Amino acid sequence: MLDTVTLQRLGVTGELKHSLSTSNVIESAFSAVRRLAAKPTRYRSEKHIVTWLARGLSEVERNFRPVRGHRQLGALKARLNQDNKAASMGVGQ
Repeated sequence: MLDTVTLQRLGVTGELKHSLSTSNVIESAFSAVRRLAAKPTRYRSEKHIVTWLARGLSEVERNFRPVRGHRQLGALKARLNQDNKAASMGVGQ
């Protein structure tokens, strides 16, 4: 519910709103990384785990398609920057 209110406040509509309202995109990516990361039988260190995670995400990234509503991302970025500036000015006062 809070996510929906935030998207409305930021003026996100249409397909981008639908895409950002679900966690399908990130769940799909992590599912694919999980399959790739299962290949090593043991990890030597935390750095080794991070390396496999990065490799997995790089591999999965090749199959990504644009997020539905991606043409609206520029406007969303501008709105977030505007809100961030307003918030930082309010903090300093």
